Amino acid sequence: MLSRRQEIVTLFSQFLDALLLGAVFWVAHYLRWKQFIIWDDLWAIGSFSEFVWLLAIIMPFTPFLLEMQGFYNYPLEKTVWKSLRQITGAAVWMAMILGLAVIFLRLQVPSRSVLLLFALFATVALLIRERIGTAIYRRRLERGAVGERVVLAGEPDSMRNLLASFTPTLRLELRIVAEVNLEVLGIEALVETIHRHSVGRVILA
Repeated sequence: MLSRRQEIVTLFSQFLDALLLGAVFWVAHYLRWKQFIIWDDLWAIGSFSEFVWLLAIIMPFTPFLLEMQGFYNYPLEKTVWKSLRQITGAAVWMAMILGLAVIFLRLQVPSRSVLLLFALFATVALLIRERIGTAIYRRRLERGAVGERVVLAGEPDSMRNLLASFTPTLRLELRIVAEVNLEVLGIEALVETIHRHSVGRVILA
């Protein structure tokens, strides 16, 4: 159940990031097209239609490359620097893909400024989106709106030791709704507790 929920959340995050990258690319082109920022030897550049092929590669592939770098894994436990390294890794792969498209498909990059602006703005936008998403998710965990319902079973000392080993993040994500002393109550009580609380997982200590 938890893995399925995580898969859905990851797919939704990837979809949002694809839209975000598309919007950021448009902004980068607009700033360069209006000549607010010029980082190349050209004065005027073409319309957005000349850059669509870049967008057709960036939007679908970048979220996949971010996933390869682990960008969507354990967001509550990540630092900004770790996220930045993951974004940089995905950017290197994207640069390679665009380079291959230019070489083998003989496509043209009308302006380097657009790509440089996009790389800068996209990094900031992805970091902000991740921080906002993480803050919202943490708030929902603290309110008990999300999180996996769990039954903890075993002997009392083992259950206490296991709970003590949980990180603060894991404590938030796992909602322990009941503890079952198997030495006293037995398997029958565990089965009854599982059905009564409709839990997604049983952790045996």
